Amino acid sequence: MSKRYPCPMVGCSHQFTAEELTGVTVVTCPSCGSRIQLRSAVAAAPPPTPLPTPPIVQTTAAKRSRDVVIYSAVIGGFLLLVAFGIVAAVVSSRSGKGGITRPNLPGYRNADYLFAFDLPSLDWEDHPGMKARLQVSQFAAMSSDSDPRYVALDVVDYKERTPSPRELDAEARRKLSRFFSRRFETDPPDGGPLQDGPTVAGIPTHRFRFDGQAPEHELTGHVVYFTHEQFGYWVYYMNPPGFQGEPEWQAVLNGFRLPGRRPRPATAPREQRTFSGKNVAGYT
Repeated sequence: MSKRYPCPMVGCSHQFTAEELTGVTVVTCPSCGSRIQLRSAVAAAPPPTPLPTPPIVQTTAAKRSRDVVIYSAVIGGFLLLVAFGIVAAVVSSRSGKGGITRPNLPGYRNADYLFAFDLPSLDWEDHPGMKARLQVSQFAAMSSDSDPRYVALDVVDYKERTPSPRELDAEARRKLSRFFSRRFETDPPDGGPLQDGPTVAGIPTHRFRFDGQAPEHELTGHVVYFTHEQFGYWVYYMNPPGFQGEPEWQAVLNGFRLPGRRPRPATAPREQRTFSGKNVAGYT
């Protein structure tokens, strides 16, 4: 059985074969889309050679040489694990001020950003590559069947102000135009009247459709955006051209909820004092 090498991206389960890595320095993961820089090209293993007959007495120097190799391998492996841990921590810290959790397979939660999001079925997997390329703060997931579809959620905390719908519209177009580097079209077009979207979690939304060509494939889809408690929310859905995604898109939106509210600072009770009227009798 040929040896396999796992993709180093967090959340990706793809494994490369030795043949895929032989003679290359850069490889693209077919599952998460990440480009991985190899330290050196993986060379085919040479044919085994007959081992020499060991001497009756081994010298101390040979034993120490093997110990150095073993210790070096152990230390190198430990440093590699530390490096993966640092990368995972950085990716997690960029996802928001509080960590997003996934208490069950199709669901996502983030109490700091006030949302709970359940995808319509179990056939969805985390897709860190899409999350990084689209540059959304919360998550991106991909369907695991033969027609690849994507759902992504972006949330921005505007703190003490509520962004306008036009501001949210421009932010969605900026990220999608960067993602679709070859062709990007929208309905309504940029600068046109904003289009009302479906109600999500009891909140009115705006939306636009899009169609674009990414380096790997063509995708079409929708984005809806809205505000709640000074947060801006964007829900993206993408599917291949020709796929009838409207029922699934509606099921995706039905799984989004806003179960919390932003904490309010405590205010001191106002002082009240009573004054008697001097010029008009009977008034206080």
